[in-house]
Amino acid sequence: MLAMAGETIVVLGAALWLPMPGVASWVLATGAALFIIGRMAGSDGDGQKAADRSSTPVVRHLYRQRILSYVLLTLAAVAIHLPAGFYFGIYMRRSMWLVPFIAFVVIEAYTAFRLPKAAKQ
Repeated sequence: MLAMAGETIVVLGAALWLPMPGVASWVLATGAALFIIGRMAGSDGDGQKAADRSSTPVVRHLYRQRILSYVLLTLAAVAIHLPAGFYFGIYMRRSMWLVPFIAFVVIEAYTAFRLPKAAKQ
């Protein structure tokens, strides 16, 4: 339930970025925190417990990919708060948060379709 609410808030935060960037950054960060906490603490979670339940390497690999997507979502939530400028020698625009966010979306979509099939095998 918490993860679904977080997903909805993340999408809302991403949609609000163009009209209200100041509000969108906090909405996205709140949604990301709820989503990650909800997924990791859920009944079938994506953390260590879920990876231990399956003995297939494919399922464990998919769970690790999901954890990578959570890291990317966290980076996107941090990057949306940063003003344009140089960070670690790289010039970041205001829209640079979209790079880890799009990677998060792609990995989440891939694992959402792939995990049920791999878990049945």
